[in-house]
Amino acid sequence: VTSTKEGDTPREHITKAVYIQNQYSFNSSAKITLGLRRDENSLYGTHWLPQAAYLYQLSDKTSYFANWSKVFRAPNFDDLYGDYGWGTTGNPNLRPEAGWTAETGIKSKINSKSEITLSVFKRDLTDAIRWLPDDPSDPYSPYHPHNIDRLKTTGLNASLATKLSSATTADFGYTYLDSRDQNDKRMGDPQNSFHIGLHITDRKLSQKIYGVYTGQTGTLTSTVPGRFVVNTNTTYGLTKDMSLFLKVNNLFDRQYQDIKNYPANGRTIMVGIKQTI
Repeated sequence: VTSTKEGDTPREHITKAVYIQNQYSFNSSAKITLGLRRDENSLYGTHWLPQAAYLYQLSDKTSYFANWSKVFRAPNFDDLYGDYGWGTTGNPNLRPEAGWTAETGIKSKINSKSEITLSVFKRDLTDAIRWLPDDPSDPYSPYHPHNIDRLKTTGLNASLATKLSSATTADFGYTYLDSRDQNDKRMGDPQNSFHIGLHITDRKLSQKIYGVYTGQTGTLTSTVPGRFVVNTNTTYGLTKDMSLFLKVNNLFDRQYQDIKNYPANGRTIMVGIKQTI
C-alpha cells in the first residue's frame, strides 16, 4: 500500500501473507477447522497467526460453535501519519496490536422462517491502539493515537433473522461490550449497540436498508451521546456477472460525532459497477 495523501512525504508499506486451512469432519455432526497464516510486514516483521474453529450440529435446528485465533494488526496510515489540523496528528512510533480473540455460542431455528444466534466473546490485546486527547479535561484538546499496555474486552452478541415473505428478510441484533485497560479502567467504547435491517430481493433488484444505534461513547469530558444512523444499499443485476450499485450512508444526513468535537460524515452517496471476473 502506498499513500501520498497523508502528510507531505509519500509512504510505502508492504504486507505479504500466506495461509493454509483445512476442515476435518469427525462425524456427520462435528467439524473442526484449523488454519495458520504467516504475515510479513515491511515495517513490523514476521508474525505467525494460528486459528481454530469448532462446530457441533446438535440437531437439524440447533448447532453450537466456538472459535479462537491469534491477532496481529499493524497501525494503518491514518494512525501513523494522519494530519487532521488543530494539532490532531498520527503517531509514527506506534507498535502493532497483538493478542487473541475467542467466541462461543449457539445458533437455533425457532421455526421454518426464523433463526436466533447467541454468543459471548473475549479479546485480550497488548499494545492496543487508542486515539486519546492530550488533556482529557480540555474538550478542545488535540488527539493522538497511543499504545495502551493492555485491552481486555468481553461482550455478548444476540441476533434474530426472520423471513417476512419470499422476497423480504428482516434481521435484528444487539451487542453488549465491556472494554477495560490493565488497570480495570473502562476505555469508553459504547457498551450498548443494536441494528435493525430489511432486505428485499425481486429478481434483479436487491434493496437493503438498515439502521445502527451506537450508545454513549467516550469517558470524562470527551463523552459523546448515542446516535442512530440509517444506511441503504441498492443493487441491480445488469448481467450474470455485472451489477450496478447505489450506497447511501447516513441517509437522513444525521449530525453526530464519534469523537467529541470531530463531526462524522454527513450523507455520503456512492454509485458504481461491480464486475465479477
